[in-house]
Amino acid sequence: MKVAILGSGNGGHACAFDFSKAGYEVYMYDFESFPVNIDAIAAQGGVYGEGELEGFQPVAYAGHDLAKVMEGADKILVVSTAAGVIPFGELCKPFVKPGQMYIVCPGSCFGAIEFKTALGLELDDESVTVAEISTLPYAARVSKPGTVVIPNRVKGGYWIAALPKTATPAAHEFITTVYEKMMAAGSILKTSLQNGNPLIHPTVMLCNLARVENQLPWLFYHEGVTTSVGRIMKALDDERIAFGKACGVEILDDPTLGMLEGYMYNATYDEGYIKSPGFAGIMAPTTTDHRYFDEDVNALCLWEDIGKYLNLPTTTITSMINICNVLRNKDYRATMTKSVKGLGLDKYPPEILGDKI
Repeated sequence: MKVAILGSGNGGHACAFDFSKAGYEVYMYDFESFPVNIDAIAAQGGVYGEGELEGFQPVAYAGHDLAKVMEGADKILVVSTAAGVIPFGELCKPFVKPGQMYIVCPGSCFGAIEFKTALGLELDDESVTVAEISTLPYAARVSKPGTVVIPNRVKGGYWIAALPKTATPAAHEFITTVYEKMMAAGSILKTSLQNGNPLIHPTVMLCNLARVENQLPWLFYHEGVTTSVGRIMKALDDERIAFGKACGVEILDDPTLGMLEGYMYNATYDEGYIKSPGFAGIMAPTTTDHRYFDEDVNALCLWEDIGKYLNLPTTTITSMINICNVLRNKDYRATMTKSVKGLGLDKYPPEILGDKI
C-alpha cells in the first residue's frame, strides 16, 4: 500500500523509516523552500536510522512533486510542526477525494480541526477522515540530511482520534499496523490537551535564558531542569489537567505520561526529566527565536483562552505568556493563531464538547 508522508524534518525522517520497515511504499513530499533533507533522501533512495530505529529503509520517491506523491495515496501523514499544518492543508486541498485518511502527526493542539478546515471541509464530513496523534511517536533528531537518530521510540501513552469521531476506529486500525501500542481516544480533546510541549519548552527556555543567549552548549532536559523549574511546569500542568476534568476528559500529568512513553526516569517534574533515558543527548537551542517559544507560547495563548471559555483560573499560564511577551519583545496574544472561537469550540457548552469533536 502506498503511504504519503508530507514533511522531511525529524519526524518525517522517522515516520518514513518506520512505515517503509512495516512494508508500506513510502512517497515523501516537502515544500521547495526546504530542499536539503528531501534531496538527500532522494539521492540515497531512503532513510538511515540510528538508535532505536537502526539500518536503512527505502523510500520510493522523495521530492517536491505533490501530485506524484498524492496520486493513489489514500493514507497521508502530515508530519510537521504546528506552523506547517495549515499550509500543508491548503496545499492538499486540490487533491482531496472521498475515502482519503489524513493523519496529523503530532496534532499539536487541535491540528485536525485546522487541517480539515484548510481542506475546505466541515468537521463532520464523512467522506474524508482527518485524524491527529497526541504526540510524535519518537524523540528524533536528524544528525545529517537523510539520517535520523532515535533515542526513544514511544513505548505507550499515546492516542489517535479522528474527525468525524465515527472514523476513529478505522484510523486506529490503520495506525496500529506501525504503532502497535497506540490507543484510540474518545475525542480530539484528549489528543490535543494531552500535548505537554507548551508546559515544558517555554519553561525550560525561560529559566535558562543566559545559557541560550550566550550560545552555551547544554542538555535541554538533563541540565535545564531543576526542582524549581519543575515546580513551574507542574503549576502549568495542574491548570491544563483542570481543563480536561471540566470537559469530562482525563488528561494525564506529564511525568506519568512520560513514564508510559518511555522518556522519564520517574514520575516527577524534576528528577524524572534530569535523569530521563528517553531525552538523553538532546541539546538545547542557541537562540530565543525558536519554536520552543513561538509555537508553544502560541499554544499557551490557546490554553488561556480555553480557561476563559471554561471559567477556570489560568494564573501560571497567563504569567508565562506575559513574561515571554517581554523577553521576546512581542505580543503573543495579538498574533495567536488558535482560539476557542477560531476553532469553533465556542459553539458548544463545555459539558458536551467532547461528544461533538
